[in-house]
Amino acid sequence: MDNNHIKNEPSSNSGSISSQISPNSTPQDLANSKTQILYKRKRSNSEFSSEISDNRLHISALSQPKKNKPFSEVLLSINSDISNKMKLDPATKQENSPLSISDKGKPTPSENAVKRHSKYKEEEVIRLILQQLSDLGFNSSVEMLQKESGYILESPAIKAFKTDILEGNWDLAIEKLPLIPVKSKHKVLLITFQIKKQQYLEALFCGNLNLAIHLLQNEISTLSIQQSQIHCLSRLLMCNSIEDFLSKTNWTKNILESRRSLIDSLYEYMPRDLMLQPQRLQTLFDQSLAYQVSKCIYHSAEGKPSLYKDHTCKSKSQFAESPIYTLKDHTDEVWFVAFSHNGKFLASGSKDKSIIIWDTNKFKPVHTLRAHDKEISCLAWSPDDKILASASNDRTLKLWDCLTGECFKTLSGHNDFVTAVRWMPNGVNLISGSLDKKLILWNKNGTKAKEWTFSHIHDIAVTSDGSTIIIADNEKTISCFDLASESVTMKLKETDSILSIYLLKDDNHLLVGTTNYHLHLWDITSGQIIQSFMGFKLGAYVTRCSIGGINDSLVFCGSAG
Repeated sequence: MDNNHIKNEPSSNSGSISSQISPNSTPQDLANSKTQILYKRKRSNSEFSSEISDNRLHISALSQPKKNKPFSEVLLSINSDISNKMKLDPATKQENSPLSISDKGKPTPSENAVKRHSKYKEEEVIRLILQQLSDLGFNSSVEMLQKESGYILESPAIKAFKTDILEGNWDLAIEKLPLIPVKSKHKVLLITFQIKKQQYLEALFCGNLNLAIHLLQNEISTLSIQQSQIHCLSRLLMCNSIEDFLSKTNWTKNILESRRSLIDSLYEYMPRDLMLQPQRLQTLFDQSLAYQVSKCIYHSAEGKPSLYKDHTCKSKSQFAESPIYTLKDHTDEVWFVAFSHNGKFLASGSKDKSIIIWDTNKFKPVHTLRAHDKEISCLAWSPDDKILASASNDRTLKLWDCLTGECFKTLSGHNDFVTAVRWMPNGVNLISGSLDKKLILWNKNGTKAKEWTFSHIHDIAVTSDGSTIIIADNEKTISCFDLASESVTMKLKETDSILSIYLLKDDNHLLVGTTNYHLHLWDITSGQIIQSFMGFKLGAYVTRCSIGGINDSLVFCGSAG
């Protein structure tokens, strides 16, 4: 309550407290008592009282006005009594708090505390909570929890070490390293190098070339660090602008932020019990939620799950087990389907040699395209959805105007079935693969731009930047072909024949359908299969595979039954 609105008057009655506070009263007595403080306030000819009950301040109207001590004097008196009672009793060395400090300095629960025993070490749990509170900026809560629990977030040496780095006291920070039990001299050397590197980069960033050169020649180069790292730092002296420097160092313009990043990186060299991993509790949360999502069979929820409960998508109700539409306009087997990028249209290619473009609003045919002499093997929408490219067993590709349904270009150059076609991200070129072993890069006007020879090509994929073509062939091999150098940079070897491939949006994971009743998810960078999927059946036909849903969490494939 704002004391500026309270009108205080002298009191002739010193006994204005209904429950007297005894010098022997305990803090619990004070909390349980109903101690009334009476003061006079003129407001619509009524009087009010203030009551401390259950540690809360209550205001109520008084029917009979009484004269009291000034409110400020009474409040100060009660605060003083409560403070005195809450001080540590020298005879018992205990506070009336859920966790108290024993003579040995170990946290022990007080007699009236309700405590659940932790499954984990109490010190570790409390220190992680301390770190999280500190990250959130609750510094007062950190101090209170440290005092109450008897555990500290960091040792004084670690705290002073971090402070010196944040304030740019580089030499003082290095001088404190002997006070920190780092396990090896080599790690001390690496820490020293990282600190001096930070000082050097800051000197360059601030334009102090003399200091930077001095640090490089007289301090950094004397450390037993790989010369390649020294050379990388020395080349930064040749930067001709701040932008050039920032691009070569991934440096942030905020020096304080970069110093915090340095501190976070040093935990790798420190004993784990002295310096916690940055945002350790957040990391544990992320790992827990990721595990729960991985065990959720029908996961389809967007965003991160709640921490308040275990995650599960309650049912498979979002997954239709029966079709909502059945499209029957083709007269023979449908071999390929592809949605436009905007989702407004669906193109289907059939063994009946025709292509149908469907409106996805009501799934009615918009155009039926007929120009191929044999089966349709593959379809691809241009990035702007204006052109549909089709590949056929008649050894040709055709380009269709999606607005009019007109075939305006035929691309001839393959000598066998064309098995795959994909647009390049620029929308100007497209690429095709065939059983004739040719990989052809086409211009949109129908002319060849490039041509290469591989094994019989079953399927292809293009990275999002258009730099790499991924080729699946009949020899159970997946090749990563770099267009700039026109060379294969990596090969992945499957155990069985490859039916189709699907490249994820991150350009690093590849889903591969094979004839051994498995789908394999490859990590392209490591060249390893990281997951296998089973459950579908194969017949005599090529089946396609894909990934979709929320965050690409669902795997799809065709099955013979």
